Amino acid sequence: MSTTVPLRIILGALFAALLLLPTTAMAHPHAFVEADVTFVFDDQGLAGIRQHWDMDEMLTASILDLIQKVDGGALTPAEAKAVEKQSFKLIKEYNYFTHILINGEPFQVQWATDFKVRLDGHKMAWDFVVPCHVQASGQKKEIAVGVFDDSFYTFVTYASENGPTIDPTADPL
Repeated sequence: MSTTVPLRIILGALFAALLLLPTTAMAHPHAFVEADVTFVFDDQGLAGIRQHWDMDEMLTASILDLIQKVDGGALTPAEAKAVEKQSFKLIKEYNYFTHILINGEPFQVQWATDFKVRLDGHKMAWDFVVPCHVQASGQKKEIAVGVFDDSFYTFVTYASENGPTIDPTADPL
């Protein structure tokens, strides 16, 4: 005795199997940052990477909501500490989005110093330094620095002499 399986059961099984196939997840930015990077030198050589970040209005609003700031005034010292603790310190595990190569070898970012935050209208700005000591010597050293979020949740663009460059439409993804 032969049994036939109804077509709807076969199609249903195929559809369920398709749902189990692995797919590539596409992330898109939720935050937009304009970064300005400056090399800091001391008597020994390179001392660190100074960064200035300007956030977009939505990221600023999210951070202000996180610290429960409700007035429209400047940040108090306590609010600035809350931003550092509840927002800035969270990106430590992502190396502060700072990627450094010294002679082609990755440099492990371990901390940031001199954190300052301020509000400029409806936008927040951060300033900080990522220590990266490279002794000056007679030998040529190549140092490459990139500021980016490799998860693509934060779109980072670099400051320009032509004015603000935070433009979500410029994201190639």
